[in-house]
Amino acid sequence: MITIKVLLENTKIDNTFKNDHGLSIYIENGIQNLLLDVGTDNKFLQNAEILDIDITKIDNLLLSHSHIDHTGGLDAFCEVNKLAKIFLFDSTDKLYYTKVFGIFNFQVGLKCSDLTKQRISTVSGKVQIDEKTFFISCAVTDYPTPSLNKVLYMQKNNKKIIDTFEHEGILVIENNNEFVVFNSCSHRGVINSIETVKRLFEGKKIRSYVGGFHFCNPFNNMHENDENLQKFVDYFNDEDIQLYTGHCTGDYSFNFIKERLGGKIHRISTGMQLNV
Repeated sequence: MITIKVLLENTKIDNTFKNDHGLSIYIENGIQNLLLDVGTDNKFLQNAEILDIDITKIDNLLLSHSHIDHTGGLDAFCEVNKLAKIFLFDSTDKLYYTKVFGIFNFQVGLKCSDLTKQRISTVSGKVQIDEKTFFISCAVTDYPTPSLNKVLYMQKNNKKIIDTFEHEGILVIENNNEFVVFNSCSHRGVINSIETVKRLFEGKKIRSYVGGFHFCNPFNNMHENDENLQKFVDYFNDEDIQLYTGHCTGDYSFNFIKERLGGKIHRISTGMQLNV
């Protein structure tokens, strides 16, 4: 099994920890210490100390995408850890926005110092982190993407267009000849992510999927429509995959799925330590 410790999520297991709208997950893969995202600010560092995790010993930081709720703690990370490699499927100068109340453009992209940006490696395609770990882009678009993506924008040629989320990465770790897949927000769709892994690593069983599903808008608490949620359920009814989720999935969507998939889906929360 792979050990993970949730350093930041929207909820927390008790008041010992600090929570926020964001995600940061510490991962031990048997070869390296990995960190997936750094949340909104330095809260992940405070929670790491409580969990007895030495951030200086993180070998690689994987940034799932450029949104601030996953990259806001970058400066804090780089102040503590001077050696880890940092990977992102994006350049550091891109601008991203969300619409608040359908009117106001609120910037949600990368915010960190120029010195920190110099440590970020822009990658593409398939990156091998170690002999069992890969960081890949989502190449499958056959299945629905979250409808709530419609309020998320990127700037291109001085215009704001709907975000394509080409800057979103999928972390894949092999363990006991099975795969565990991580995707913090799954903006391109959980099923598209799963199918990308299946096609890239043909014949390998996917044991677990960890991450948010982007079925909830944090600004207005809108949730994914029932039709898309049912399509999600129908797909995973036929799959032997354990789902571990939180952050941007939302209570309504989680409960909808839980009622239909039962023990296949589990919540994650700040402070949790589990094997996946």
